[in-house]
Amino acid sequence: ARNKRPDGFGKPYVRSDGRWVVPYTPKDAKVIKVTIPRREPIRSASQAIEWAAGKVLQQKLDGTLMPRAVSKDGPTIGELSEKWLKLRKPDEEVAGATYDGNKSHFDVHILPSLGAVPIAMLEHVQGQTKLAEWLRKLKEQKGAKGHQTARNIAASLRTFLDWVISPEAGALIRENPTRSEWFKKLLPRRQKTDARFATLDDAPLDVVVVQKVLDTKKVGLQWRARIVLVFTAPLRDGEIAGLLISDVDLDAK
Repeated sequence: ARNKRPDGFGKPYVRSDGRWVVPYTPKDAKVIKVTIPRREPIRSASQAIEWAAGKVLQQKLDGTLMPRAVSKDGPTIGELSEKWLKLRKPDEEVAGATYDGNKSHFDVHILPSLGAVPIAMLEHVQGQTKLAEWLRKLKEQKGAKGHQTARNIAASLRTFLDWVISPEAGALIRENPTRSEWFKKLLPRRQKTDARFATLDDAPLDVVVVQKVLDTKKVGLQWRARIVLVFTAPLRDGEIAGLLISDVDLDAK
């Protein structure tokens, strides 16, 4: 009697990466795989079931236990992204250029391929396969010179899905698939900082000319601050456009 598993719990097993997994099947729903973090001192199947049962109970009390059945119903990525962008636009903590970039990424690169995908599918292989196919096509489209652009587009999708899993959006899915290791490995490699410095070294304007531009009163403070960053930091123009300026000191030459 002591060794009998609680109702709904299947036989625990150890995944290839060493983490314990306990299958749990709620009533009228498909199996939920409860994955136990490595930091937990689990030594046996009975300990794994005990931990998983406590986790499931807590999720039931919190109201966060969701069936993982594949659903083609519910809001799509396109519908939710529209709501997300409406909330994001008046947010004072989001720079105008950042919002414009997010909207452009969705309109041009994300929604044509993923807009009709129900958000619930992203918890399952079908939806995640669509994500992988989309990212591979994006990398091919942008090519070697567009690695950073592809990463920026993927970052917009990641930020959106962070909102989707939050209570504000109703926690429609429990994990953000774009933060999974398999998705990160598909991302194009980040460009090296040295290469950006080399590009700056080849810039047609030298320091003397730039200083003359900075000294010209006709150039506004916003643009002077931006020009200083272009020549003193390994940032691209698009990245600088997304920064929020809180303090600027131009007293020194």
